Amino acid sequence: MIYTPLALAFLAYLFWRDHERLVANLSEVAPGLVGVIFLLVALGHLCIGLSSHLLLRSLDHKPGLGLVLSIHINRLPARYLPGGIWQTVTRALDFSAKGLPKATILRLVLLEMGISVCLAAVIGGAVLLWMSGNGTAPVFGLVALIGAVGLIVGPRLTGMLGKDVTSMSGATYLASVGSFSLVWVLYGSAFALFAAQMVPGIDWARAIGIYLISWLAGFLAFFAPQGIGVFEVTSSYLLTGTLASGLVTSMFAFRALTIVADLCVWLIFRVWRWLTCTRSGDTDQPQPSKGNQCNEKI
Repeated sequence: MIYTPLALAFLAYLFWRDHERLVANLSEVAPGLVGVIFLLVALGHLCIGLSSHLLLRSLDHKPGLGLVLSIHINRLPARYLPGGIWQTVTRALDFSAKGLPKATILRLVLLEMGISVCLAAVIGGAVLLWMSGNGTAPVFGLVALIGAVGLIVGPRLTGMLGKDVTSMSGATYLASVGSFSLVWVLYGSAFALFAAQMVPGIDWARAIGIYLISWLAGFLAFFAPQGIGVFEVTSSYLLTGTLASGLVTSMFAFRALTIVADLCVWLIFRVWRWLTCTRSGDTDQPQPSKGNQCNEKI
């Protein structure tokens, strides 16, 4: 409760102090580039839905990709409520309303979180290990190693929550991990495109690694909802080796851009759903297996 207003006040102060530099930085971002970033974020959500769908299939539950994806997108605004956990909570409630066992939902949530965190550590750590000097390489190598171990033991550890420890499909789990790898490549590419306008000459792969390690730092800073402030400072430092306040505010501008992209994806989904349901004239409560979700409270 204390950290968030302090972080926002700190960022507001930097905006006020360095607004001229920020405007100059953002003026380099072409409208077409913004459109590409929006597209990459939208594709990322498709891969997130696919990853969750595959995880449920690995746990022998098949609610359908359409339902899993619609629940994810429909709850996107909850991601930005204070606390940073409400999209996860509301998705869990939606799955429970669809009849998924509570133990399965808990295991799904833990696996989703574990895959995202461990993959950020593996990909980000491996890239920066490859591209960093000898002084910092061991740190990034350790981060990548811990992430790899987490991906391997995650299914077994979460299986201890219920009686289905041996029922999880390893091949489908690996497919889910692969799908979420695409998420990080897409989001990291969006960051790399933006960062290249702020720090000319930045290597694309290194920018992806910096994005993932900065996201991981923000995630581990549990006191910072959505890693606000922590992500901006970490990414700015890793990009240039200094803490330039103009770059910190530019990284916050990237966060704002992704928030707008998320809300646009949500709005498009809501409009599409309204048009589809209005055209069909269906006012009944349909079954998920029929592929028709009009008027469902999800």
